[in-house]
Amino acid sequence: MQFFIIIMAARVASNSASRYFYAEVKKFHLRPVKKLSFQFDPFHENAKTVRDFYFHISSKKIRKTNEGCVFKADVVNDRSEPTISVDLSNGLNVLFKCSNLSALEVAKEFNHILKKYDVKEEDTTIKLKGALQKEAKAKKRK
Repeated sequence: MQFFIIIMAARVASNSASRYFYAEVKKFHLRPVKKLSFQFDPFHENAKTVRDFYFHISSKKIRKTNEGCVFKADVVNDRSEPTISVDLSNGLNVLFKCSNLSALEVAKEFNHILKKYDVKEEDTTIKLKGALQKEAKAKKRK
């Protein structure tokens, strides 16, 4: 009977962790990101973290937040540590060494960094509106 209770307790913990992970995934955006590089060895015991993160961040919905963001995945066979490299538009480079991190920890820290260096949507739309107005004036002059 105790064995069954232990399995159920572990299962509940994993469900809550996955719920927290998906809550973090819903917050993903790529506005301040120029490039994302993923490197992992598929035979490394902790490569699942990078693969899960890559799967969720490369969805169409998240990619539409910055269509100029470059994704690069390097699959190596040298038993190296799985890493995620994030190049931001302000020149800052962030390296996640994921051998001892869970996907939830990576997602939380990624969102924290993006929140800190976010390019506001209003700023980009104002610039876009200004550019469109200039184009309209140029067309009227012709």
